[in-house]
Amino acid sequence: MLELGGIHHRALALALRHRADPAEVEAVTRSAAEFFLEALSAFEMVQRGFWEATERARLEKNHAEQLRQLAEASLALNATLSLQEVLQVLADRSRAIIGARFSVARAAVASWPEIASEATSPPDEAARWRAFLDLPATRIL
Repeated sequence: MLELGGIHHRALALALRHRADPAEVEAVTRSAAEFFLEALSAFEMVQRGFWEATERARLEKNHAEQLRQLAEASLALNATLSLQEVLQVLADRSRAIIGARFSVARAAVASWPEIASEATSPPDEAARWRAFLDLPATRIL
């Protein structure tokens, strides 16, 4: 772009060198400005296309990573036996997939509230986050 600007400036200076009529100078200058803007617009379109393609590729890479993590979570859930282990996998994997700092997975049976279970991710942060969010220890959903 700098080289194009330099070439444009030199060409404009040559075109105006022997012009004395102010109307002619203005017409040449206006034409030169229109030409330069057209040249810049082509560069801008190419650059914008490059940045959009780069952003699209980044988003697709993130999406593919999330899908991979979901597949791994599904495999881990299928290999898990207890409700507590299922909830822990859900809490851990969902937190990782969406990039959260903390997550809670809860399950309860309405007719047997004593069966309610919960898992947090990371487990050692549960007390601090529960106090921050003012959540009860167990809640039937």
